[in-house]
Amino acid sequence: MSDMNIKGVDVSYVQEGISVKALSDSGVKFVMIRLGLSEMEDVTAAGHIKACRENGIDYGFYWYSYAMSVADAVKEADACLTALKKYERPSYPVFFDMEEKRQIDGLDRVVRTDMAIAFCDRIIKGGYPCGIYANPSWMESYYDKDRIIGKYDIWLAHWTGSPDRISHYDYGQTMWQWGLDKIGGYNIDGDICFVDYPVITKAFYDKLPEKPVAEMLRKGDRVLLINTPLYISASARNKSTTISGYYYIHSDGIINNRIRITTPKGNPDVTGWVNVYSIKKQEETGVSFNVGDRVRVKQGALSFSGTRLAGFVYTAVFDVIQAGINGYPDYIVIGLDGDVTAAMHADDLIKV
Repeated sequence: MSDMNIKGVDVSYVQEGISVKALSDSGVKFVMIRLGLSEMEDVTAAGHIKACRENGIDYGFYWYSYAMSVADAVKEADACLTALKKYERPSYPVFFDMEEKRQIDGLDRVVRTDMAIAFCDRIIKGGYPCGIYANPSWMESYYDKDRIIGKYDIWLAHWTGSPDRISHYDYGQTMWQWGLDKIGGYNIDGDICFVDYPVITKAFYDKLPEKPVAEMLRKGDRVLLINTPLYISASARNKSTTISGYYYIHSDGIINNRIRITTPKGNPDVTGWVNVYSIKKQEETGVSFNVGDRVRVKQGALSFSGTRLAGFVYTAVFDVIQAGINGYPDYIVIGLDGDVTAAMHADDLIKV
């Protein structure tokens, strides 16, 4: 732990109406606000944010999880990102908070850790620093701490009863929740921060592109999806399937962090909606093929529609049977002795 000890508190609906001036007068320098729970924004978050901004107090967020799978955790992260984009960027990170008994009883350590990592990675990819809130029991028994420590910031919840009675647990935590304080007539969780988060988060934001990837996507752009949920609409809560491979942006317009895609390029029909934070934009190389060319398939490549290929496909030499569809050269059909083996993307083939 560093010599820096910055006084803070965390708030939720329980502290609705608390005087932020009273917090400031008591020496509080930062507030961690519950931004949401499950897939819902906390109805008191906006008020807490407004009060902090009006009183010049730094703030960050935490998101309380009810997820029971990695897919659930990703949906919670998407809901969190939707809420985050309504407000100014926080000067403290977003923290993932999982502590439900059913998550302890109904999940194993690997799944819980996968969930926390999936949430954090989604938030980080969305343009916000993210960490994990946990007490010692979770770090020792319910998470695989070796996959977390040193990779994600830790906000340790270990109540010693006093900020002067330092926790003996050391997970490299950047923040510590020490116990219950009383300020302005409210019971409130007390926290200590050991790092200068406003400087750290500014450096994080400064490294981001001027515009998030989502805002740079345009109709016709080619994108790569890997095991990505496909939604039937922008507002659908549940995915209809999971897809991989190359697709194209069908039309401009992002709703609920989702955008329409299609395949192949030029297809007038919408394949479905995907989350913009699942998309990796892919520039086309301009490599072209002609019928009769001999080609190999790159190791690990998927078919044009995103399906896995049989092992022999990566060792054989194929003939190009069809080059292009609807005037688009990216769609290449390969085969042996005139029999079709697969339709591939041009970038996944090598001329021999």
